[in-house]
Amino acid sequence: MEVLRGAQTIFDKICFIQVELSTIPVYAKQSLYYDIDELLRDAGFHLWKVIPGFTHPRSGQQFQFDGIYIK
Repeated sequence: MEVLRGAQTIFDKICFIQVELSTIPVYAKQSLYYDIDELLRDAGFHLWKVIPGFTHPRSGQQFQFDGIYIK
């Protein structure tokens, strides 16, 4: 999230962005997917594609995935 906030001044120069998104906190003080999604949508991006990432081996719950956002 800190990287995205720092890049907001150049969002007008970016056509697409790929970000790692988490459904649960995997790291300390981590922003979850809905916070990052809101920031990117507010900047004019929309989610174009989801790439599966880390899934719990027993339950099958998706913990992380990559989101590709485009303008």
